[in-house]
Amino acid sequence: MKITQSSLSQFYGDLERTKVFSAAPVIMTPGVLFVAKNGGASGAHWLMEAIASYMPKAISGGYGEDFKYMSFWTLKVNTDKSCVLVGDDGNGNVKVKQKIEYTDFEADGDEIKFYVQWDEKYATIMLPSEY
Repeated sequence: MKITQSSLSQFYGDLERTKVFSAAPVIMTPGVLFVAKNGGASGAHWLMEAIASYMPKAISGGYGEDFKYMSFWTLKVNTDKSCVLVGDDGNGNVKVKQKIEYTDFEADGDEIKFYVQWDEKYATIMLPSEY
């Protein structure tokens, strides 16, 4: 399924959360769960796991204090179906860049963005409209 801005526009400000299948204390909002279930033929839970895999180092301050409490993530899908996952601190300082050889993920403009906010208990992955 192609993730469209129209399909994502229905998600905003919800308090419901779902645990990401990770040992890290990471949860996701309903919009992110929608992306995880529908982002490609087999879904995109792998994408949430990829983001969650960086959270232990982020939570410990290993990427810097700005990235610890709020990080900005972009998945950019290339024409050859490879993609790049980038995490930055909101000031243009890239802290994480992961190249992925293949994905069937499709989104409007071949890009999707997420925020991750740490509240001292959980890192919450959310869509920009859910912040």
